[in-house]
Amino acid sequence: MRKWMMAALAASTVAATPALAGTTATYTVNGSVDAACSISASGTLDFGKLTDATGAFSNTAAPSSADGNAYCNQAATTVTVAHTDLTTSGTPTTGFTNDVTYTPVLITSDRTLTGNQTNATIGAFSSLTVKAQNAAASAKLVAGSYSGTISITLTPAT
Repeated sequence: MRKWMMAALAASTVAATPALAGTTATYTVNGSVDAACSISASGTLDFGKLTDATGAFSNTAAPSSADGNAYCNQAATTVTVAHTDLTTSGTPTTGFTNDVTYTPVLITSDRTLTGNQTNATIGAFSSLTVKAQNAAASAKLVAGSYSGTISITLTPAT
């Protein structure tokens, strides 16, 4: 019986010993990225020769410039597109013009915006192309070098 009591006492001691419990801690890891936009390239969109042999406007080109490094990283990005027509200096005489109109186009991975834009929502993108298309003149063009501009302003929301 004494053996039995000793065994019972040993068993109760083992059962009464608390088990060692592991502990867990959870750490939150954070970081942030500011809303940003970038256009890395400025370029030239060259229509080339604008007239035919008779001096009449005849250009159907749609020159473009791609910027594979341009990006905006936020869905709430807005864009303003503005342009000036192709013009040359001087005052044209009757029957001639020094103004060539065209339509600016902005193309991103998921949007195409045609014409001037003011604060249009464009969203996030990873490259863009600027294009000039639909050039036209109302009369024969005077001789000279013609130039205009397309300005792109990207604004991420804050």
